[in-house]
Amino acid sequence: MNQHFFASILRFQGSPIQQSIGRRREHQLLLHCARTEMEEDRIGEVLALLLQGGIDWAYLLECGGRHRVLPLIYANFKRHLAERVPAGILESLRTCYYTNLVSSIIQSRGLLRITTLLNASSIPVLAFKGPTLAALAYGNTAMRQSGDLDLLYQAGDLRYIRFGGVELIRRIYVAIRDPNWNTIPAVMSDLAILAGKAS
Repeated sequence: MNQHFFASILRFQGSPIQQSIGRRREHQLLLHCARTEMEEDRIGEVLALLLQGGIDWAYLLECGGRHRVLPLIYANFKRHLAERVPAGILESLRTCYYTNLVSSIIQSRGLLRITTLLNASSIPVLAFKGPTLAALAYGNTAMRQSGDLDLLYQAGDLRYIRFGGVELIRRIYVAIRDPNWNTIPAVMSDLAILAGKAS
């Protein structure tokens, strides 16, 4: 790591953001619980925070949702602190967790279908973020809230996709030429794949 990274950490440690994190119990709870495993000493710190009372549960849920860590919070509350968290809050987190689980299954299924189609058409593709990152980072796709699927195509080019011998997508070829009449390679960007009920 370089010195700029450490300088950034030192600037953060005295910043109003860091001081705010140090003051709000909800931020401390999020920092302690937004992880795959909680060590015993961390559980003790969280218990102490909960026993002090005064937790703004609505704010905790809003902040956790904004940072997309509610599935991790739910897993740790359920595993270690279920009797200390209000039942309504635990139920809200449970609903969020299972909604995210269904969403991640749908996303994973879609990702598998798309990459299968692309690979069958000899189009190298790399999936990143979304369910892929969740599986790599947490070992469980339900532990990370994500929105869309992200795919990277080699050289940013796609000619067609065939599945079962049927051509599903074909690119219309347009040659772009430089002043010497050489073809400039095409690059795809900001690609969005929309799927309907029949897909």
